[in-house]
Amino acid sequence: MYLYLRDHVKPDTKHVIITSDSTVAQNRNQYMSALLFMCVHCVAFDTIEQKFLEPGHTQMEVDSIHSTIDARRKHLKVSSPYEWPVVLQMARRDRPYNVHEVSRSELFDLHRLPKATDAESDLKKISWMKVKCIRYTKSMTSEIEIKERYTEPYKKMKICSKDRSRSTRKSNQQPATSSLSPSMLKPAYLQPLPVPAAKKADLLKLCKTGVIQAQFRDFYEQLPASNDIRE
Repeated sequence: MYLYLRDHVKPDTKHVIITSDSTVAQNRNQYMSALLFMCVHCVAFDTIEQKFLEPGHTQMEVDSIHSTIDARRKHLKVSSPYEWPVVLQMARRDRPYNVHEVSRSELFDLHRLPKATDAESDLKKISWMKVKCIRYTKSMTSEIEIKERYTEPYKKMKICSKDRSRSTRKSNQQPATSSLSPSMLKPAYLQPLPVPAAKKADLLKLCKTGVIQAQFRDFYEQLPASNDIRE
């Protein structure tokens, strides 16, 4: 999310609206909130507003994308993860999808972010199942705004025990800026994740029998594996 907002939204954009489904484990939680709180102070936007769709009414554009990809891949034989970007891109032939291949360095551990932003204890107090909208504003360095009903006005909520703003010490006095920065994002993984040893053995067996094409054998032989990993 941070990388998309930083790299793919027009730099003159001042207000960003993010529409999410209501899945607490993915979108509506303290970790995503801490991330967007950091983003609004690190990217050129004035505000970021996250709105949650009502459960049962969450049909989004991405759903049709998933359906299109699923329909196309049923007729294809995929032998390696390296083939998936082309499969995804060409699922819609008239207007191919733009596919970004995520590297390990672009995966961040968001579980550490609420504490890093000094917002962990306050974010834990929020009744996330009741939240309908959240607004993050660059000028508010220790507060966010929340709605529990779509029709009500936003209510401010303090989420930091101290003001994160800092003022510059130049001859010409500048407005206060936030001490939040992308350096708070720590990598989720420092090395490739192993697969279960039994799964690797099965994959190598598929290579031997020709189910997986021979040119991909080296990839599967080099996969890290562990007996301690379970499905």
